[in-house]
Amino acid sequence: MVYLWFPYVQEKHAKDYASLLNANRCFIVDNHERPIELLRSDRRREINKAIRDESIRLRGKGFRSLIDVRSELKSELIKDQMKMNGVAQWKRFDLLNRFMRGFRPGEMTVITGGTGFGKTTFLCEYALDLLVQGVRTLFCSFEMPDEKILKWMLVQFAALVFFFFSDFFLYLFYIR
Repeated sequence: MVYLWFPYVQEKHAKDYASLLNANRCFIVDNHERPIELLRSDRRREINKAIRDESIRLRGKGFRSLIDVRSELKSELIKDQMKMNGVAQWKRFDLLNRFMRGFRPGEMTVITGGTGFGKTTFLCEYALDLLVQGVRTLFCSFEMPDEKILKWMLVQFAALVFFFFSDFFLYLFYIR
């Protein structure tokens, strides 16, 4: 381990130097007093205490902590409500709008659960709600063939019981 104790005004230089030495094994001592001043005033114990208690480990450039991104996070959560609200709001799912605030670009929503819990029924309703608004939506199911999902969505969109009106659906959608 390497401990770097630069004057406070030159902390950036300490970070640059640490990156040359392998930042993952370097610590920067965050103390305003220089070690030479502590030695001159016969406060040697404070040097060890500063190294032990006030040193900050540097990380490689690939890792960021909450401290590194807190200003971006604060502006996203508090100031930029439009970015948080997303691009698509649901018409029939007000509770979901309050909880999830719609879809945001670059996000993927995965719904999981056991067989028979209503995932496909819910997601078909979910996709239909967005479809009616003109929002392009990708629907993937690893359990059912696409024909069955399409039939499910047609029944939900028509709001009729398919069993009683199957002839009408066949006529309407030219399904042979």
